[in-house]
Amino acid sequence: MPIPGQGPRRLQRLIPASDVSNQISTAGYEASGSSNMKFMMNGAFTIGTRDGATIEMAEEGGGENFFLIFSDHFSRDEPGVFAPLRDVLLTQGDSYMQLADTTSYLEADHRLVTLYADSEEWARKAILNVASSAKFSSDRTFAEYAANIWHV
Repeated sequence: MPIPGQGPRRLQRLIPASDVSNQISTAGYEASGSSNMKFMMNGAFTIGTRDGATIEMAEEGGGENFFLIFSDHFSRDEPGVFAPLRDVLLTQGDSYMQLADTTSYLEADHRLVTLYADSEEWARKAILNVASSAKFSSDRTFAEYAANIWHV
């Protein structure tokens, strides 16, 4: 039934664009990550490297809702023992990321696929992800830029 003065109603459908955002960036060489923030705000999960935006998003939404890549595969008995070497190779000297942790990515992807198979848990976590994303709204961003950068 039409609303007086507004013409006929149109059928509207909400169609999801993505369930998963793959963010495999090279730290220091990629954009800020606003695209994966938008994915988060629409219920998508992120699988990716520990780069600026993904770290900040995991802090807001909880690490258990993100699939970030970082592994102690070769130091199970001494977790972190290779961290200084990995840091030198991956963040200070290996600018083309030849040593990227493919195994860790596949492990994170497996956790993501396992979660996707459990539709109720997927939906619960997606809702929590959306609820945790308010910090990334355009309103907050513009307000902070206006106050802290543009001083208006």
